[in-house]
Amino acid sequence: MSTAEVSDERFSETHWRSLRYFNLYRLAVATLLFLPALLHPSASIFGLQQGPQRLLIAGAYLVGTAVAVAVAYRHRQHSSTQLTASVMVDVLVMTMLIHVGGGLGSGLESMLLVTLAGAGLVGEGRLVLFYAAMATLAVLLEQSYRAAQNDFDAAGFFHAGVFSAGFFAVAILARLLARRVIANEALAKQRGVDLKNQTVISQRVLEEMQDGVLVIGRDGRARQSNPRARNLLGLNGVREVSECSPELAQGFSAWCRDPREATALVKVPVTGLQLRARFVRTASTESDVLVFIEDMGRLQEQAQQI
Repeated sequence: MSTAEVSDERFSETHWRSLRYFNLYRLAVATLLFLPALLHPSASIFGLQQGPQRLLIAGAYLVGTAVAVAVAYRHRQHSSTQLTASVMVDVLVMTMLIHVGGGLGSGLESMLLVTLAGAGLVGEGRLVLFYAAMATLAVLLEQSYRAAQNDFDAAGFFHAGVFSAGFFAVAILARLLARRVIANEALAKQRGVDLKNQTVISQRVLEEMQDGVLVIGRDGRARQSNPRARNLLGLNGVREVSECSPELAQGFSAWCRDPREATALVKVPVTGLQLRARFVRTASTESDVLVFIEDMGRLQEQAQQI
């Protein structure tokens, strides 16, 4: 199995959903950059005066983001490659717009911070630092080219250095947050699996028990029961305990008043059986009561056999 296949296996459904949302965000930004330049060439957005160069860059960016959205929805393969390509396109486009817009004062450098934050939440491992390094290199190269073409501007390099540090800080913080979210998601899934397994085992144990087991709510309604309890009490869809055995309902009421009366002898009119009910308090949030039901006739037969 190749490295790319292993990476795609680790890329969960949550990651794919995040990648799609990330590309949809990029598509929205590209649309905001392109439409004003197309409809109102004299308009200003993101601090940039529109022009032919910006229109061409924004148009190419819009096409690229639309392709990325389509690929993310149709092809669930090479996840890291898709994300890396998207981030590199953003770095290139934003750097070009910063250059034609007059430098770091255009405000588009903040869009790079958002891109790196999104990539940090979606990406894996050291790729996040690679994205920050590429953004830093692009901004410093743009500033160096501007300094070579014009007079040296120390304030511009300081501004570029501050944003470069911000690139790494945002990328690292986003990655740490993503790791914490992934760990919590994995823990929640494991607890869900454990709870499901425990429920299945408990249900099987209840079904195989020779004694009847009944769970009664404080309102006197049967919440759960095993097959043996349903046969002894003749429940058959009846939820009210008093309907199948008034004596059991009376014994339950007496136990609620005085928990020391933990057992009660009851008779079931439907089945004609004489039963012994034992009430046990549970720690459930609804304060349900567990009732163990034994057939007195079977107990008497066992005693006679002994």
